[in-house]
Amino acid sequence: MANPVVQMIDSIIRQIQERYERGTMVLERDMATLRHQMESALSIQDMGLQGDIELLMGRILFASGPDWRSALEHFYSAHRLYSSINRAPKVAQALMMIGVWQHMDGQLDAALETLTQARDQAEEQNYHSLIARCLSYLGTIYSDLGNNTAALAQFTEASELLKRASITGAGANSFCSWNMAWGAAT
Repeated sequence: MANPVVQMIDSIIRQIQERYERGTMVLERDMATLRHQMESALSIQDMGLQGDIELLMGRILFASGPDWRSALEHFYSAHRLYSSINRAPKVAQALMMIGVWQHMDGQLDAALETLTQARDQAEEQNYHSLIARCLSYLGTIYSDLGNNTAALAQFTEASELLKRASITGAGANSFCSWNMAWGAAT
């Protein structure tokens, strides 16, 4: 039977994640709640929950506008925590967010390297939606670099993967929004 404290923290994390995905989170309140939950996760020494909290805090800060730069420390912390407990799919997610942050910061070469690592790890786990997201981000970076041939190859591979894997929902929508934005820009 699962630890009731872990279940409670996980439930709170899911509620905040759902608000974040709907775009209805309240930054100050949700960040304070997450910091409190982190204290609880630390007290029971659950590194998986700690990683989940760090990744979500990073995603919220990244999406919050002016505070996006402060998200990187949370992404790196999530990456360290997930790596220490060998939670490979989550390691790949944290790497992807680090790469996206690097892209936003103009570190295009670093972003290409990090997103390639994330894609490779996602491929090892056969995590199709994450592979497709990494490919779409890689395509966007290649487009930013003016390498439209490489960009198109990444977008095409992501599209074909989504079709083969019959992926719908958030993973496909994330790819589609990037692909449409790229298509409009070229």
